[in-house]
Amino acid sequence: MSKKSKEIKIGVLIDRVIPGGAEKIAIKQVQTLRELGYDARLLVINKVDKKGMEGKPFLDIMGKIPIEYLSDRIPKFLRFDFKFPFFSFFSFFHFSYPFLIPFTVKRKEFDIIISHGTYTCFTAMALARRREIPYAAYIWDPITYILSKGYPKGPIKLFRFILLPIAIFLDKQILNNASFLLVGGQAHNEYFQKISNKEIHVIPPSYNPISKLPSKRGDYLLAVTAWKPGKDPEYFFKLMKFFPKFKLKLVGSWLSKEYKETYEKEVIANGLTKQIEVLGAVSENELVELYSKARVLIQINDDRGFGMPALEAAACGCPFIIPRGQGVCDLFDDKVDGFFIKEKDWDQIVKTLSLLMGSERTSWKMGSHAWKVVCEKYSWRKHVERLLSIFRSVLEEGESMR
Repeated sequence: MSKKSKEIKIGVLIDRVIPGGAEKIAIKQVQTLRELGYDARLLVINKVDKKGMEGKPFLDIMGKIPIEYLSDRIPKFLRFDFKFPFFSFFSFFHFSYPFLIPFTVKRKEFDIIISHGTYTCFTAMALARRREIPYAAYIWDPITYILSKGYPKGPIKLFRFILLPIAIFLDKQILNNASFLLVGGQAHNEYFQKISNKEIHVIPPSYNPISKLPSKRGDYLLAVTAWKPGKDPEYFFKLMKFFPKFKLKLVGSWLSKEYKETYEKEVIANGLTKQIEVLGAVSENELVELYSKARVLIQINDDRGFGMPALEAAACGCPFIIPRGQGVCDLFDDKVDGFFIKEKDWDQIVKTLSLLMGSERTSWKMGSHAWKVVCEKYSWRKHVERLLSIFRSVLEEGESMR
């Protein structure tokens, strides 16, 4: 397989280029596959209008990989789209493009597609059925979980009794039509086993560790995510008022400029301008620098699918405080590499913050141990090699047909 690896075509599929862990992971997969000699490319279902979004997501790490926007293959008059009312991301194109895109793709144009996310798999499933292109469903959160976790109130919750059976049906279709089921951790595996007999491959994402640890940790808290309603950055107002000497840096793109502006005004109104710094989107090099100098990464909201920032922090020698039960928790040890706590458990958050912010050496030792774990097990090359070993039968079949 290695001799002809350049002839094997691997598509890594995402629905849009927006800030998020799945999108970043897909980009890094393409980069690493190409470094290993494979003809891999990033396939984007819908080229979105980034109006209202802060910055251009992942511009600094996307420049060296081939990107194909599948929506460009569709006639312009068929590219119309709208977001379904009350949903955060679920849009019309998630249903319409699976019918349209297969007509623009050649039979077996790709040997395999790695499809990130649940809604994205609708298009991958259509390509598998109509163009005989096998796909690996990389599921971070099933639709049933998105309905319950992402919409705790409002019209979606009111109609959950109707939507839930539909969600279960769609989850089953995605899994049963996939050649492979990939997950980042154990969080949803019990549910997957109930609805499908598909073998589950646990392949956590990775992050290349820094080459050398800093001699000491910095003095600020760090929070990293794609900020949007539901991520609850307002929680930090209460926390920082309780710890008036602590400083917090909020890093990551804001999916809405208006939301960011509103939050910054609330920082001023709460008298926290000297404690909370809203940095917004930063480059990958800047992100590594921030992780490397932080005392501790803190995550408030449960990211059940995985929780990428904790892995990134560990790769830079930064310990973490994160909600228990996330996929990333499978990679590390509680109270050794960081702390796993119940989501928004105030007493535990206060206790662990007091410990790590009060003892730089404790923070350094925990972060150092977490960094060694990443060095030994979780580089991007090791991640991709695990993927290729799982896909071996499909890739060898594709190679034999060339």
